[in-house]
Order: sequence, then C-alpha cells, then structure tokens
Amino acid sequence: MDVTRDKDAYRTFCQGKLIPIYSDPIYLDHLLGKRNWGFVGVIEDGKWLATFVYPLQKRLFLTTVESQFGLTYTSPILYLEKSLKQVTRYSKQRKVVKLLVRHLDPYHRFSVSFFPSSQVAEDFSILGFRQRSQMTYNINLNSAKEDLFLCLESSVRGHIRKAEKNYTINYDACIEEFEQYFQSHQLRKFGKKYSRGGNLSEWCEYIKRKDLGTFAMSRDYNGNPDAFALVLWDGSTARLCVSFRTNTKLSSTSTYLLYWKLIQFAKDRGCHNFDLEGSNIPKVEQTYRSLGGTRVPVSCLTNWSPSILGKVYDILK
Repeated sequence: MDVTRDKDAYRTFCQGKLIPIYSDPIYLDHLLGKRNWGFVGVIEDGKWLATFVYPLQKRLFLTTVESQFGLTYTSPILYLEKSLKQVTRYSKQRKVVKLLVRHLDPYHRFSVSFFPSSQVAEDFSILGFRQRSQMTYNINLNSAKEDLFLCLESSVRGHIRKAEKNYTINYDACIEEFEQYFQSHQLRKFGKKYSRGGNLSEWCEYIKRKDLGTFAMSRDYNGNPDAFALVLWDGSTARLCVSFRTNTKLSSTSTYLLYWKLIQFAKDRGCHNFDLEGSNIPKVEQTYRSLGGTRVPVSCLTNWSPSILGKVYDILK
C-alpha cells in the first residue's frame, strides 16, 4: 500500500465522483483556505483504498485538527472492494486506518466528529484516540408531509401556525445580506467576526453557484429579516449547516416556521434525510428534539500529541 498527501492528485480523484460535501476540495479551499486543510490517501495497485481530509488550524503555538463551522463532520472514506469477506475486510480496514493516522499532518490536538455513518471510529480508538459519543437528530423524509407535521411537538405546530400569519419565507436569500447578519451574529456570540483563513463571500458564492445549498430566511410583513438558515445538499441528505436569529432580544416563532419550511423544501428536492447536526447548547438541542427527529449517535475522536498536553488540558478545563 502506498500513501499520498498530494492534494492535486486528490482533486483529480474527486472529479466526476459523488463525494460528501465536507470532503469537497474546492468547498474546503473557499471555507478554510488552501493551506488550512490536510489530506492523506492510501492507494494499492493504482486503486484508491481510502481518503481523509481534515481542517488544520494554528492557535498560538498549537496546531489543531478539529471540527468547526461549515465542517461539522469529517472522517476517512473507504473504497474497499465490496466482495471482500468480512474478516478480510476488517483486517484490511485496520491496516488502511493505521496508515492514515501515521501520515496525518503533525498536530497537538485532534478533536473531530466523524460522519454518523462512519465505520472507522473503533479503529481510531484502538490506535489510542479517545472516543465519546454526541447526538444529532435525523428526520426521515420518506414519510408524507402530513405525518412529518404530526411528528412535531404540539407546541411547535402552534408556533408554526402563528408564524405563518406574521412571516414569509424566502428560499433564495441574498448572500450579502446573509453574510452581514451572520457576522453580526458572530460578534454577539463570540465577540469577533468569523475569520478562519478562507473567504466567506467566495464560500457562499460557491455554494450558491454550484447549487450545493440553500440560503433561506424569514421576514416579517414589514420586510425585516428575522432568521436565517443555510442547508447544504449532500447526496440524499440535507444538512443544517447554520441557523441564527437577527435579533435575539425579541421573542419570535419564525425560526420554527423556517425549519419546517426547509424540511418540506428538502423533501420536495428528493432528499431522504434531514440532519440537524446536533448541538451542545441545551436550548438549541431542545429545539432540534422538538422537530421530531430521531437521535443518532456521532463518534467524536480526540487525541493529543504529546499526550502530556491532554493531561494538562483535563486538569485546566
């Protein structure tokens, strides 16, 4: 087996293939910047066995590999032959993952949420990575819209009926307006604007130009924006990348209407699943739960190099 970290070779490999949006090299270029994501691949006899792309970030003297805005999940993608016997497949998978880990860019902290469908978290755990589970909520869109509506909590259905009288939904929001209010949201939440090496405007334009997502918003009947959401189209799955209010000081029911309309929009588009991508914030998690989704475990892998950094972090946190 041969290992490559040649991004140009990876770009060529991706051409014409249906790959997860979070593994799209052009998507990553715009979101993070060309130097702020890493890649490692495994090839055998000219055939790709696995690829792994991941975000890289420097914080003071630390280099980190960690999930972040616009990149909720990332994990190795395996291309092993389906005809392999199960025992042979597991053995080869373990060898491939070991090679991927060995050839990652040097890092101090690794903290990544794997795709819910990923089958390699246990392999990372065997190699010394700490594994814990978080939850996301997944809405099955194969049911009729009437049934999806009944799956919502009764209070949410009431909020939606009320919001329909006071708000309209736009599925083609102006990305300049989205950026403006998103940066205001970042200032409120983190005390600074979003800046991670990429170009936010180019990222938004790429998503819109390639029809990789929908920028949606709710407006009151005076034309004032109340809430925004970006949903990414990832094969048969719709992913809620980000959502936020323009004014958190005023109570509003428009966010529930926005979510419900996007669920319907995703179904009409042919998606089978709507991944709300979870949240560690109790109030947000409660909102996602109220939308009728099924809890789905997500493996989060953490590692420190050298390991003493992890022990210090555990003491200080």
